Amino acid sequence: MDGVIGISSDLSESLKEVFGPDKVCFIPHGVDTDTYRPSPAPKIGPLRLLTVGQHQRDLGLMAAVAKQCLENSSPVAFEYIGTSEAADRFRGLPNVFCRSRISEAELIGAYQSSHALWLPLIAGTANNALLEALACGLPVISTKVGGIPDYLDADSGWLLPPGGVRECQELIDALAKDPSAIQHKCSPARRKAESFDWKNISKKVTAFYKTIL
Repeated sequence: MDGVIGISSDLSESLKEVFGPDKVCFIPHGVDTDTYRPSPAPKIGPLRLLTVGQHQRDLGLMAAVAKQCLENSSPVAFEYIGTSEAADRFRGLPNVFCRSRISEAELIGAYQSSHALWLPLIAGTANNALLEALACGLPVISTKVGGIPDYLDADSGWLLPPGGVRECQELIDALAKDPSAIQHKCSPARRKAESFDWKNISKKVTAFYKTIL
């Protein structure tokens, strides 16, 4: 290897142990902020949380929290977009609406019509759903694992401990009662995504390739 790009700081540190510190560069993953962008339409109705994907998602935690919200009659609507096999985890939960095999336009519409992205994770480096949601001005509720803190901060969302069912439940209940806590993070979420715009990231990748060549 003449050079290696790590897309999270923790991954980059691990790669340095293998290839040496001089050959590894941390360059974040990027997102298309022209395609993924906020909708000017206001968010209406009860709290709507969107979850996208299945790889490394903590779907068990999501199902447990959705069930607790149902039992508590919490005014929260969950939407899950992923494989039909993964959606089976939410069978019997009428407050979880599941979809699969949708178009990119439908996915963007889901981001734009939701109040926040809920992305409970078991592990992760970079995450497309997280970046796409931020680009749509969607604050993100995720897990403090792997490289996720490189992409999400307190201004643009919430980082919770792994497997924290109680912490997730308490936060979601609080947001359902006071949605203004979400509204304050929408513009910072978009600005966070703009820092990962592919126009900027591609320049860093090109510059790194030039140093190796």
